[in-house]
Amino acid sequence: MPAQMKDTDLARLHVRFVLPVVVSRMLTGQEEFDEIAEHAINEILTEHRPDTALLCIALCAQHIAAEVSHIKTSHILSNGASRLIEDYGSLWLAHEDELQNATLNNTTGTNADLDPKRLYELLEHLPEDLESIADLLDATIDELEEEHHLAAILADIICGQARMHQEVAEIELGQINPEAFNIKQEEMQLETPQSFNTASAANLDDNVVVFPGKTLPIIALR
Repeated sequence: MPAQMKDTDLARLHVRFVLPVVVSRMLTGQEEFDEIAEHAINEILTEHRPDTALLCIALCAQHIAAEVSHIKTSHILSNGASRLIEDYGSLWLAHEDELQNATLNNTTGTNADLDPKRLYELLEHLPEDLESIADLLDATIDELEEEHHLAAILADIICGQARMHQEVAEIELGQINPEAFNIKQEEMQLETPQSFNTASAANLDDNVVVFPGKTLPIIALR
């Protein structure tokens, strides 16, 4: 289990994603929520890759949980979102820093701290993590029992996005070859679900990114 994320790193994620900040301002009445805002939220999350979308959704979920702290589910939602942020956030920031450094230095970059097995384990659990946060958001909506409660509306939007990205992640995970991470088949802890797409890795050009300094194709952390 990764160490608890520093406040400075958490702030960096909010600045990088922006959407969680906007959601927080909407919940506190500092930003207006309307059909245009709803469309923008969906568009922003749709354009993310599944792993990045999960991180952004978890950050938004934390703000929703804080707004509805009077209900029992809020504590569970907050803890669940925090766990996902700790699991994915540090790795995402490390990769972001590596890309920026490589761009500034006009190099491919290197990062000895990116553990191939750790990367694969995160991606292996990505679909179930998306499902988990979606289930927590659904439970929060059910407990609010207020159809027009803004927190419930926002939770419903990002929950739908989590479900959509779960399906995408399942397909893309099925296309990743564990051997690219130097992981032998017998070391895999989970069997590949029958519903996963087993298309050739040759079709992955638009769906993967090579971690700087390593030949590790994974879902794009951008």
